[in-house]
Amino acid sequence: MDQKAQEKSARQKLLESIIEAGNKAFNPEQPESLRGQATRDFDDLIQRQAQPSDRYFRTKTLNILGALNVLVRQGAVPEWLRARLMEKLTLVPLRPDGVRATLEFVFSVHPSSTVKVSEAAVPQKRGANITHEALGIASNLLSTPPTKVTPETWYSIIAPQLLVLLDGGEGQELVKAASYIIGFGILGRKASGAPGTAGWKFLAEPMLNTIKPPPGFSNEAGSGADEVIDMSRERVLIPPSDLTTALRRLHSLIISHPNPGLCKRLLSPLLFPLWALGSWPDASPSATGEICTPAMKLLEIYLRLTPSPGLILLLAQNLGYLGGHDRSNPEWIYNATKDGQLQIVDTRECMGSRGGGAPLVKLEDIDTKTPRLVDLITFTLSDADISTAFLDLLKRWLKSARSQKGGNILVKEDDEQDPITQLAEIKVLQAMMEKFPEKLATQPKHILDLVSQILSTSTDSPSADDEVTSVALSLLNMVVTVPGFQKSRVDPSILALIESSLAHLSKSLTPHLSLTANNLRLLLLYRDEIDPTIPPSFYSHHSPNRRSQNSLPCDILHHSPRLPRGGGLGEVPDFSEDVTEEERRRNEVLERIVEGWEIEREVEKGILRRAAVLFVLSFVRALEEARGREELGFGFGRKAQEDVMRTLRYVAETDNDGLVVQHARDVVESLENWQVVRLLPAEGNQQPVLGGGLTRLVGLEIDSERSVAAQGDVKSRPRIEEIE
Repeated sequence: MDQKAQEKSARQKLLESIIEAGNKAFNPEQPESLRGQATRDFDDLIQRQAQPSDRYFRTKTLNILGALNVLVRQGAVPEWLRARLMEKLTLVPLRPDGVRATLEFVFSVHPSSTVKVSEAAVPQKRGANITHEALGIASNLLSTPPTKVTPETWYSIIAPQLLVLLDGGEGQELVKAASYIIGFGILGRKASGAPGTAGWKFLAEPMLNTIKPPPGFSNEAGSGADEVIDMSRERVLIPPSDLTTALRRLHSLIISHPNPGLCKRLLSPLLFPLWALGSWPDASPSATGEICTPAMKLLEIYLRLTPSPGLILLLAQNLGYLGGHDRSNPEWIYNATKDGQLQIVDTRECMGSRGGGAPLVKLEDIDTKTPRLVDLITFTLSDADISTAFLDLLKRWLKSARSQKGGNILVKEDDEQDPITQLAEIKVLQAMMEKFPEKLATQPKHILDLVSQILSTSTDSPSADDEVTSVALSLLNMVVTVPGFQKSRVDPSILALIESSLAHLSKSLTPHLSLTANNLRLLLLYRDEIDPTIPPSFYSHHSPNRRSQNSLPCDILHHSPRLPRGGGLGEVPDFSEDVTEEERRRNEVLERIVEGWEIEREVEKGILRRAAVLFVLSFVRALEEARGREELGFGFGRKAQEDVMRTLRYVAETDNDGLVVQHARDVVESLENWQVVRLLPAEGNQQPVLGGGLTRLVGLEIDSERSVAAQGDVKSRPRIEEIE
């Protein structure tokens, strides 16, 4: 007899055995005295095995499901037996492998399924074999407890089986099936999925409480009465393996069954824990992949579902969160083992060198976490939300900075902050200003309004509040230098207040404030005159291969076969004339900007230095556009050129701001090209000849036939060629 025939014979014997045992146990015509033992035999047949001597007669869960499914059909057995068999069928999920067997059986016998019966016991790892109709039936069977079983009993048994399927060991198809049953069938229903219900208790809380232990949590697993406790080590509440499992299951549930409402309910209590784990510094590669990365992905999902500047403010205030419910005295904290794995340890018991109290946050950790928070903001919030979050943080910092100085900036009162929290908020503010100033300037009206308040109050006693005033000047510079800014669009009253405040501050006795204020006053004065063709990309990091448009003439000179290698172009003539009053004022502007670079060396003043570089570039472009006109009105003499070039080269080599360095190099290149072009005679409004005008230097002709031909001149001229 082949294997298929043996299996068929075994199934038939199982059907006959169930009918026979059921008839003895539940037939009304059977004597009552015989039913007790017969009922126990029937239960044993269903739960374990009927006849151990028969090697083919094993009542595995899948076989029991198949047999009971056949017998409960209408007319297959008497009604008094059918009711008993139906009861046993509904209790199959309570067996140790009941959930998995129920799923596989439904998917194999449902008419819409493409899973073959022979594949039912094999993990479904290929293709979408499970149809929505079959999944709905399976969910109905497992989501609601039978009448005679309490929700506590039902979910306490099936929940661990469903959670294990989320691990992925049985195949991704069953991960999706388990996620659907948990998310839609159980936690998605108020009766079984609301906090306090049995479904929430046995499905949600095991994951949530492992990631964030509740108050009074105590993990007694593995600790016996006779166990020797090493008092030199911290007491571990959640080992790395359990933390990894909880995050993996929660991540699988969230991404396999998208349900915005459920995601918010599951993830909202974990805002700080997910941040702490996702941004953990110096984690091992395995911890990064199994704990940090899933935690950060879950946090990103939550912030995308609930984009709120207030949440960013909370994260900034808790940048160094390490665990617990009480920040001043946490009950537990996240902790790294010697090999870089992450775990949760108890801080309530004094073990080893650690006692109670708040955990110490390393300053270098704040520096590491700050850019990660800024990246998280970039991925999850809109530009408007980013700007709002920045303003909220800024107002909090202003309130803190001026609380002891009697400042009158109107900000909402908050509780006192600890120094670490204040430092974290300042770091985030600084990082946001450096990372995306164009996003922060999406609400320029609010920023300029706040700046006007700060600067107007600073004019009374600027030296008493240098820090706040410096930040206000940086904010003003950030808004003014963003591409697309137009002074004409600013509220006239706010603009007038800012301009008057800058004029007052430029006369301050504090050197760096007066110089910065005066530079900004001049920048604001000429802002609308800056070349509007400067692309927005000029304000961002340039690639190493980027070349400015003004570099083209130098390229032509470099590749020209007619010019001697290493040969100079001769001494550059001095085009300066008698210094007029207008020229003196213009040069004074440049000199002040150049002098400012020698003072404003701080990282936070980088935006101001960027604007200064751009101002010089605009000035040089204005000179070039005005070249050849009869009444120029001002010039750019050799001494001024040398001073500006020397300073720009120094800035390009030493500045600590990448954008300032790149901008300075671009302007140096443009100035060098401008000096070359100045060698050419003015052409007025004539069209440039072939080669961009570089074929005709003063006193020298290069490739005269081409230049003459281009001008329609048929007269032959000598050719100058290099002779080795």
